[in-house]
Amino acid sequence: MLDLVINLDEIGCDIIKSIFEMKNFGINQCEIRLVGNRNIAQLSEKECINLKKILDSFHLEAYIIDSPIFKWKLFKQDIKIDYKKLDLFGIKPDLDEREKIFLTNNVLRNAKLLGAKNIRIFSGIDCKVKEFLGSRQFNKLIKENLEFNFLVENETSCAVKSLMDLTKVAEYIEVNSFKNVGILFDVGNAALVERGFKITDMSKIKNFVQHVHLKNFIHENDVVKFVNLEEGELNYKQIFEFLEENLRDREVKLGVETDVWSPQCRKKTFFKSVDFFKKCVEG
Repeated sequence: MLDLVINLDEIGCDIIKSIFEMKNFGINQCEIRLVGNRNIAQLSEKECINLKKILDSFHLEAYIIDSPIFKWKLFKQDIKIDYKKLDLFGIKPDLDEREKIFLTNNVLRNAKLLGAKNIRIFSGIDCKVKEFLGSRQFNKLIKENLEFNFLVENETSCAVKSLMDLTKVAEYIEVNSFKNVGILFDVGNAALVERGFKITDMSKIKNFVQHVHLKNFIHENDVVKFVNLEEGELNYKQIFEFLEENLRDREVKLGVETDVWSPQCRKKTFFKSVDFFKKCVEG
């Protein structure tokens, strides 16, 4: 059976309230991205130790750290960025090298403190897929931190955005025999980039997918509006059936990422999505 992992900040910024609501769903693993409206990369060691104590008191495991690593400029510092097109979550994309190193080290330290092995990363906002995969920054990160499992997510504003891009990531992993790199497949992002997207196309990369993000959307006058999993253009009942058939043997986890920005609407959309997931998967 497919298992759902909850991103606590999808419920709200108050972590205690989010945990109480999450536990009502009978889920014991979570994704960590924001804590009290602050990015996991910005938390101090003391704050992270306190967060670990809170999670432990509720018998809750930090399954994956949704880090901002590489959702920034890797090469072209002079390129102009439209901030409105980026989901920043408190981290600006035009960081200097010192800031990048500081935030990356914070993520690694905090992941270790929380006992999380999996770390989501991006692929640069100023480069092509080949440039990212061959970059010193990417290869240094994975080769020097073998205790972590780095999952490259397809993001519409980054180099790796489409299924074709993810295929290149999978090939790079295989050719280099990397054991601590995988794919975080965002279904909604893939569909937004490729209008003819079919979930069956994921077969090309399924053996490299280690986590899946779920979101749905509709187009209103050429504007994308994010909605709950049941109401959007993507048929998630069919998607769940495919994922169940193709990923269940590897125990790949799923997480809902609404991309809805209003806190009240996000929470409502999130709960509707979780209810729909449980109805489809658990009956």
